[in-house]
Amino acid sequence: MKNNISVFLAEDDESQARLYRIAASEVFPGLNLEVFGDAEQLLKSLSDKSRPLPRLIIMDSRLESVSGIEAAKRIKRDSRLSCIPVIIFSASEHRDFLGECYDSGANACLVKPAEYEDLRQLLADTFGFWLHTNRLPE
Repeated sequence: MKNNISVFLAEDDESQARLYRIAASEVFPGLNLEVFGDAEQLLKSLSDKSRPLPRLIIMDSRLESVSGIEAAKRIKRDSRLSCIPVIIFSASEHRDFLGECYDSGANACLVKPAEYEDLRQLLADTFGFWLHTNRLPE
């Protein structure tokens, strides 16, 4: 895997963010996982045109200041960012909620696993598809 691939993660729960970091480093060593404590920080980073864009954005659905769903809408409205895949992680599998996720423009809505090994496998599958199989315009 190339060391220049970056993924942005917006997760306001520090213990969850730590688990994502550990699991990501195990399944894709060298991946640059940049963690933001909220969607506002992530959106601010994306607006900095001097920074390279990530290949993938993962957000918790229930972030404090701006929800992952609202942030996905903002990202998908921006022509410079719209092709970046956005994945929303949630504890909810409710049909209306999932519909809201996809209506926001999110490319996928995934249920957060309760067990670490399941999280590890979910990240391996997610990174495998979105970072290797999927192709984006450069």
